[in-house]
Amino acid sequence: MARDVVDEAEVLLVFQPLGTPPNSAIHKYMNAKKVPQLFVATGATKWNDPKDNPWTMGWQPNYQSESQIYAKYILKNYPNGKIAILYQNDDYGKDYVKGLKDGLGAKASMIIADESYETTETTIDNHIVKLKDTGADVLISITKPNFAAQPMKKIADNNWKPLHVVSKDAAPGGGGVLAAVSARAPGGAGGGGAAGDAVHARDQPGLRRPVLPGLVIRRGRCLWRGFRVVRRTPCPQPAPGQVHGRGRGGRRSGPRPSRVPSKNAPTCRTE
Repeated sequence: MARDVVDEAEVLLVFQPLGTPPNSAIHKYMNAKKVPQLFVATGATKWNDPKDNPWTMGWQPNYQSESQIYAKYILKNYPNGKIAILYQNDDYGKDYVKGLKDGLGAKASMIIADESYETTETTIDNHIVKLKDTGADVLISITKPNFAAQPMKKIADNNWKPLHVVSKDAAPGGGGVLAAVSARAPGGAGGGGAAGDAVHARDQPGLRRPVLPGLVIRRGRCLWRGFRVVRRTPCPQPAPGQVHGRGRGGRRSGPRPSRVPSKNAPTCRTE
């Protein structure tokens, strides 16, 4: 596909290509062709390499920074915790693991077990069973959405009650199946099952989710909600993808929603 649009269509740039593996596959090609790979939709640290790959530019906070936030949260709230990690065996998962270890620093020994899985596996239940048997009381799941529900269900089925930190890419709230499974999980949809979502949203303002009860609404989110009302954008309220897309490309499209009067515009408490 990249060769089609670059060699045949002769596009100016490729905007927001999604996913670490697909972007890795075209990384060297795009830079060799000197065609911008702009605002890649992945937080891998490899995109921050202006010296060797100047035609690739990331946008979102990287995965290592995100997992350092989780480490900070755990050190503060669970200083004696025993951590188990489930991660995807590629650049995506390994970036999270490195960031977590860096964030824990001298207390990296809190990590007592880790299990990696391949995206070709049909189930990852066996990895959850192994991690439970280690006696860990903190589980960090670094998965994509298609693998996110399985650990939650397996945890509930085995009556395991760890603090469950879920990476932002798969955190409950954006999809019905995850929210439903998380409600079964220890702590419920607003407790342990959604810990990663809440920690990430509080401490990483660039990617705050549209709806998280109890959080103060930032000005940027007010603008997005006003944008939705003014343009009558059809979407359910928890739509992080729309916030994500507006942050990347919609900021300069049309008038600022805060300047457009509307009786239906949301009233926001900002910080």
